[in-house]
Amino acid sequence: LEEYREAASAFLLENRDAESSLGHFIRDHAENARVNDANLLLGKLYFRKNNYKEAVRTLQGIDAAGLGKAEKEELSFLMGYSSLKSGEPEKAMTYFRRISESNTVFYPQAKFYMAHIDYCIGNFDRALAAFDELKSDRRFRKVIPIYEMQIYNQLGDYQRVTEIGPSLIEEPETAGK
Repeated sequence: LEEYREAASAFLLENRDAESSLGHFIRDHAENARVNDANLLLGKLYFRKNNYKEAVRTLQGIDAAGLGKAEKEELSFLMGYSSLKSGEPEKAMTYFRRISESNTVFYPQAKFYMAHIDYCIGNFDRALAAFDELKSDRRFRKVIPIYEMQIYNQLGDYQRVTEIGPSLIEEPETAGK
């Protein structure tokens, strides 16, 4: 359908009318097979704009059975992160758990956010195990020791706190670089 291609192109080109084009297509062609794709694009658009509640609302309208494996994992990540940012950590955890294979692009981020949720709810053993698994990932290298130090402090393991703490202090000549 020409309307879908125009709306999808507007999304890909990040045109200002992408949201309205996708919305019109979804409303006007509710029975069309491309509505699932349009909802995914619109959900991604809301996600990009940090409008997580709308992202969740839109992404929930997707029939996941009609998606490929990579798209399902992306949908699970978008729903998990959007749910977390919308104040629903339990719901977020459900979506993050669906991303189960460590060789997927979304696995490390999903694992990190699951560890963050575990940290927030006081499930320190599970959080520590997840953070330990992610230590070698450059995206999390600087933040994981902060979580670990806070967890060990909560657990009263001050020896571990004093082991981790000094590594977090930057030398004056490297600070801010």
